[in-house]
Amino acid sequence: MAAYQSPGVCVTVVDKNAISWTQAYGVLRAGTDDAVSEESVFQAGSVSKFVTALLVLHYVDRGVLNLDLDINTYLTSWTMPENEFDVPITLRQLLTHQSGLPGTNFGRASGAELPTLPQILGGTYPATNLPAIPTTQPGTAWSYSNIGYVVIQLVLEDVLEMPLDEIAAQVLFEPLGMHSTTFTYPLPAKVQQHEVWPHENGIALPAAQDSLARAQGGLMTTTKDMALLVIEVMRALNGASEAVISQQLAEQMVASAISIPIEAYGIPLDMGFGVLLDDSGTSLSFLHPGQSYPGSAFLMVAFPESQQAVVMGISGDRGDQLELEILATLAELYEWPSGQYFR
Repeated sequence: MAAYQSPGVCVTVVDKNAISWTQAYGVLRAGTDDAVSEESVFQAGSVSKFVTALLVLHYVDRGVLNLDLDINTYLTSWTMPENEFDVPITLRQLLTHQSGLPGTNFGRASGAELPTLPQILGGTYPATNLPAIPTTQPGTAWSYSNIGYVVIQLVLEDVLEMPLDEIAAQVLFEPLGMHSTTFTYPLPAKVQQHEVWPHENGIALPAAQDSLARAQGGLMTTTKDMALLVIEVMRALNGASEAVISQQLAEQMVASAISIPIEAYGIPLDMGFGVLLDDSGTSLSFLHPGQSYPGSAFLMVAFPESQQAVVMGISGDRGDQLELEILATLAELYEWPSGQYFR
């Protein structure tokens, strides 16, 4: 932790489809004595996409959404403009980063109010991001797109007529007992005192969570809460639960939709629905990393065949490097079917 200037860490390990242990290290904010605990809330970053994908699949299971219809079928507060490729964009493409939409991040004009989701997607004032218009032909290549998941957020909100956080609370957080997980920021009062601050070069900085675009990277959660969600997906894959999604949809979630270019992560991975897939070991694992500006990291890795998993949250802009140190140790101790991801 000292070497990577990461003042706060929490790790939850899953074994036999149950939480085996959670261990916390360090402090919530450098320079204070407030200790990290199993109740500490981290920025999940792009692990939010795993949660968003589960919401979509939940409603596909129930016939509310279809993975292969033009998303304009569902949108009411904004319309995806016609594109030069004359190809409609679908939820399947958005979930698997095959929509051709740009990989933009989000900002706003200085001093302006928060842009609405339609303003963000249109790239219009006060939003300063690129618009949700494909730059390559949809359905032909993998290209990571944060704004693609914001389109998904608006689909969910338009169809269900409620904010993303309420949808997630009804479908996931409340039923699974994820009491410290939310898409709302600033955090609700009940968990605010447990917030882990981001750190850049070891210096505590406020979280940069000032956008209504949440589905791509705005989740706040604990490692234990996220472990409960990972367990639920593994149970669905094993046919032991249909509380969130059916076994059929769970299997589709971890089926390869497209190979990810090696340069994206430095190792061979495939793309499922909201998860990365690694089959380089003796059995498949699904995973997603998350990094948030100005300095925090989050990660979940699951091995459904052996019913094992790990979730970790780390404060610090080099937290992704510390993650690999911890992963390598756990993989050896628990004899995970890890493949080259941990080399």
